[in-house]
Amino acid sequence: DVMFMKLEQDTTVNAFTKKEHQIKFHQHHILLVDSLFNYKKIEKLPKFDAVWLHQNPKKKIEDLRQEVIFSTLLIDAKNKDYKIKIFEAEAKKFNLQHYTLKKNKAYLINLK
Repeated sequence: DVMFMKLEQDTTVNAFTKKEHQIKFHQHHILLVDSLFNYKKIEKLPKFDAVWLHQNPKKKIEDLRQEVIFSTLLIDAKNKDYKIKIFEAEAKKFNLQHYTLKKNKAYLINLK
């Protein structure tokens, strides 16, 4: 079965939940960072498997690393090209695993 949904829409389907800028499925936990995070600090040092950058957030990778524990950075195609380059350069500077989902249109996770 294939289900299409808007990224802005909160959704719960079986083991998949997308709510309040968080995506959870099985043991995976992703924080979706967009313009709502501009000029805001994330408190309590939450832990996520990945941080997903969407729609040109005004957030530096350096700041994210101090506010959130995560191992993977996802940069989607809704970011402008110049912002993608900045995010990629910052990720490389911190030797952070990152994926740009512009030419590679998917991020695959083996759920088995």
